[in-house]
Amino acid sequence: MKMKNRHLVSLLLIASIFWSGCSTLNANLNGEVSYLDTVKQNFEAGEKALADKSYEEAIAYFEHVRSKYPYSIYAALSDLRLADAYFDQAKWLEAADAYDFYLRFHPRHEKSGYAWFQIGKSYFNAQPENLFIFPPSYLKDQTATKEALEAIDRYLVEYPTHEKVDEAKKMRIELRLNLSLRDMKIAEYYAKRKRWPAAMSRYERVAALYPDTGCAPESLFEAAKIAEHELKRPQIALSLLEKLLAQYADSKFVSEATKLKTRLAAATEIVEEPEEETK
Repeated sequence: MKMKNRHLVSLLLIASIFWSGCSTLNANLNGEVSYLDTVKQNFEAGEKALADKSYEEAIAYFEHVRSKYPYSIYAALSDLRLADAYFDQAKWLEAADAYDFYLRFHPRHEKSGYAWFQIGKSYFNAQPENLFIFPPSYLKDQTATKEALEAIDRYLVEYPTHEKVDEAKKMRIELRLNLSLRDMKIAEYYAKRKRWPAAMSRYERVAALYPDTGCAPESLFEAAKIAEHELKRPQIALSLLEKLLAQYADSKFVSEATKLKTRLAAATEIVEEPEEETK
């Protein structure tokens, strides 16, 4: 999975394991956290603190477990619960990085499906708000949206029977819609500036990459209009309209697309060479 700066973040997380030993000593001296005798007791104390929303205390316990007992069964669970602690605080990017850290070091753990889902949901929640409102939305960073979609796609392929599949599918629909709307905005931007080839290309891109979204039939119709009116390419326009009518018969653009196709067909002379008579 292509996660930006993932290696750097993972290294920082690894470093935190070793630094946690120092922070543990300070915590004990300050009386903030009193660690218990066994790994199980410390893990359960972290679980209780997390349930009580005492996040700093929970993180301290989980870091203590994974640093002092790295080969315990509780070490992997502590890595996962650290990520949950960030997620519960709405620290979406930190949570995504922490879940990724867990997967790197425990790729075959029983909770791997949950972690992949949580990566997708973390990035999903990290998307910019008011994504498509001017100032130009296409200038906004779409990294979180793309990362979320990548994680969700992998989750759906590798864990098709997991309990979160239905929720993941709903998120996937919204993510793909967001990306298609972004490309539609870019196409509109080019069209307003009469950059017709770029505009048509971007509309065609929407139909090619996001055929399952509501933007696809509109993108085909807009591309066809540009091909006919601006670029004087009636055959390309006809091809786009035929695709729209064949694949999106229930679209609100069908009526106008049919009229345009009829007009283009009437105006376009298609000369067929007569077959040679057999002598």
